Amino acid sequence: MFRYNTQDGFDLLHVSGSNITVTNSASYGNMGQQYKLGAMTNILFQNSLAVTNCERMSVSFPGAPTSYNQYLSDFCRAAGDGFAINLAAGGSLALQNNSIVGYSATTFDIGCSASDCSTSSMVFENNIVLGYSNVNYNSGQYPGLFYFGSGIGPNQFTSRSHNIYLNARNSSCPSTGFPDEYCVDTMFVNEPSTYVDEATFDNFDFTPSAGSPAVGAGIQIPGLTTDYAGNNRPNPPSIGALE
Repeated sequence: MFRYNTQDGFDLLHVSGSNITVTNSASYGNMGQQYKLGAMTNILFQNSLAVTNCERMSVSFPGAPTSYNQYLSDFCRAAGDGFAINLAAGGSLALQNNSIVGYSATTFDIGCSASDCSTSSMVFENNIVLGYSNVNYNSGQYPGLFYFGSGIGPNQFTSRSHNIYLNARNSSCPSTGFPDEYCVDTMFVNEPSTYVDEATFDNFDFTPSAGSPAVGAGIQIPGLTTDYAGNNRPNPPSIGALE
């Protein structure tokens, strides 16, 4: 769990050429990106949670002195994206069964460490992205879904399906053109309808409610037999990190 850091959460920006697996993790309230992965050869990112609320520590915090943040600045540093990911040429990225909410400028900022990543591949399956509008940040816009840097783009998806989006810019909703992708409300348990203030996402419950369109709507991922909380995943599983 990576939370309330004055820069990024999980930060491997300056690591390169590695094979990285991140599973059953949570990152939120950090002042930069919630997850940052440098020029990796292969990335497997599964069953994880993120709240992209990089301004959380700009205001009062339960249990903290009123002056706890008097020396903090540069909130939403380094563009304030949710995920900053950099692939090596010929590398692979798999994002599967993750749940992300928040108001970041862009949810997934994906770059190429070389001049050309046309031989790299990406898999994007069973993910939930729920965007909120923070009137004090990013001109009140909803988060973008993807931003691709030079040398890489959506043509590198070898598999993209069974994802749910709501309030995500540049997602091409209501029809994304990819199979079994839905632009609907996930209906998380006790899901806030709007961003009110920086406490909105405190203790956010990522569990889909009984009537959620995520329940039983996913595609089975080989080897992914339990969810973030350790519950067994049925076949078909739910979309997102939690059953």
